[in-house]
Amino acid sequence: MSDSLQGKAILLAESACFIGAELAEDLIARGGVPIGPVADLAAALLLVEHEQLDAAVISLTLKDQSSQPVADCLNERGIPYVILTAHNRRDAGSDHGGAPVLSKPISTERVFAEMERLLIEGAS
Repeated sequence: MSDSLQGKAILLAESACFIGAELAEDLIARGGVPIGPVADLAAALLLVEHEQLDAAVISLTLKDQSSQPVADCLNERGIPYVILTAHNRRDAGSDHGGAPVLSKPISTERVFAEMERLLIEGAS
């Protein structure tokens, strides 16, 4: 396991509680610092605006609302993120600044492997 997530503050915005909890648990095991998980748009936006984030994992929808405003804020701040969706990946649209779109169900290992790739690319 890589240590590229060690000490990294990662926003977890996922409306499915069990997925959010699993992401947080696995992130802690990898030495990361989960910010959240949060399940709704308002809470996710507050965290993006007020926390020092290194990266984020966001669900395409948060309690039936588009997470696009969260993606917009992350893009404005230059914070890398991955998008999780249970829908068709094409439904994610193209306004996500090239962020990877991963289809659920997916292992946390795959999510964080993609996150590590983004962080390494951003550091170079």
